[in-house]
Amino acid sequence: MGARAQSTANDSKNLRGVDPKTKIEISNLLHDAMFDVEDARYQEAVPLLERVLKEQPEMPVANLQYGMAEARLRNYDKAIAPLQNARPYSQSLSCQSFARKNSVITGQSDGRIE
Repeated sequence: MGARAQSTANDSKNLRGVDPKTKIEISNLLHDAMFDVEDARYQEAVPLLERVLKEQPEMPVANLQYGMAEARLRNYDKAIAPLQNARPYSQSLSCQSFARKNSVITGQSDGRIE
């Protein structure tokens, strides 16, 4: 297959994206894992999060949950990389949280400080 034909095939594949059933499965796994983490069932959460990250390695929330679960299990070496991958996400949440708290203090609904 020529380079142009291969490029066209790749473009077509990218336009179709991931199978919706796969997206739903990933979403359901993440949902279940997040409940496990919230309920301190870290050992149950880890394999679910590993499956999610196998399909979506750059997913910030999955990295954050995985890192937290591994840290709670005292697997600190395993926790570091996912927590670092989730850092931009957690910083964004911190900024959003600050903006919400600030809106209560200043009365500005958009989180602006004047």
